Amino acid sequence: MMMLLSFVFFMTLLDSGHGRLLPREKVVLDKKEAFNFFKIFKDNIDHECYEEGCTFNEVVKHYGHSEKSYEYWNTYQCKQFKKDCDDVACRGNALGMENSKISGGGILASSWYSAYVDFLPSQGRLNNNKGSWCPKAEDQDKHPYLQVELPQRHGVCAVATQGSALYDTDYVTTYEIQTSLDRKNWVTYKENGTDKMFSGNTNAKDMVKRNLDQPVLAMFVRFVPKEWKRWPCMRVEVYGKSANCTVRTTDNKCCVFPFMYEGERMFNCVSYSFGRKWCATTSDYDKDGEWGKCLEEDLK
Repeated sequence: MMMLLSFVFFMTLLDSGHGRLLPREKVVLDKKEAFNFFKIFKDNIDHECYEEGCTFNEVVKHYGHSEKSYEYWNTYQCKQFKKDCDDVACRGNALGMENSKISGGGILASSWYSAYVDFLPSQGRLNNNKGSWCPKAEDQDKHPYLQVELPQRHGVCAVATQGSALYDTDYVTTYEIQTSLDRKNWVTYKENGTDKMFSGNTNAKDMVKRNLDQPVLAMFVRFVPKEWKRWPCMRVEVYGKSANCTVRTTDNKCCVFPFMYEGERMFNCVSYSFGRKWCATTSDYDKDGEWGKCLEEDLK
C-alpha cells in the first residue's frame, strides 16, 4: 500500500475556465506526509483488491460511506492503474469543515431557513448530526449557495457533500462549484471547457466525494445547488493543500493573503500608484509594516 508520491516540474500558473489552476508541486504532500497519510489503512482489503480486483462499491461495503472508502479507492487506483497519482494525498487533506478548523464565521450563505438555528450556514459541516444548512424557500432565494472561506489560499482538489441530518427527504442531487480569491470575482469550475455539474447525493445520509481534474487556487468556495429532493440542504467538506507563495514581490519575498491593512483584511495585492500594486509580507501590515511590490508576472 505504501507508495511515494511523484512530483512534477515547475509550471507557470495558468488562467483558464477552471479558475486559476495551481501547479501540483504547490499542493501535493511531501514524502514524510505522504507516508504518514497512507498509514491510516491498517485494517484493509489489500488481498481482495490487489490480487483479485475490486470495485468502489466493494470498498464501501468494507469501510462504509466514509472518508476512508474514498481515499482507499483513490490510493488503489493510483497504485494499481497509475491513475490520478499526483493529487492522491491532496484529495485526502480535509481543510476543516468537519473538524471546525474553519470557523463558523467563515461559513456564509445566500440565505438560511430563518427562525431555526438547525439550518444556519455554520451547520453545513460534513457529518454534523445536529443540523445542516438549508436555504429559504425557492421563491425567496432563487439562487441559493453555501460559501466556505478557507484558512488561506489553497489548491482545492476535491469536495464532499451530504444532505440533511434531520430529514431523510432533503438533499442536493446536482451542484456546481464556484471559487474566488477575493469574495468579489467568482469563477464556476469547468471541465472540458464547460461548467462542471457535479453529481451529488442519492440520499441524505451518505457522504459523496468528488475529485477535481486539477487543483484550483481558491480562498473561497461556493456550493451552488442546481437540483434537489424536496429541499436543498447540504453538509460539506473541502479538500486541498496550502498554496505556497502564489504571488511574489519584486525583491523575491512571498505575499501573505489575507493580510490586515487599515483594519481590513486584504485578499489580493493593493493598488497604490499608476496601476502598481503592493502586498504585505506578513499577515498584519498594520502591526509589522512589512511589504513589497507585487511581481506583475505573478498577477496574470
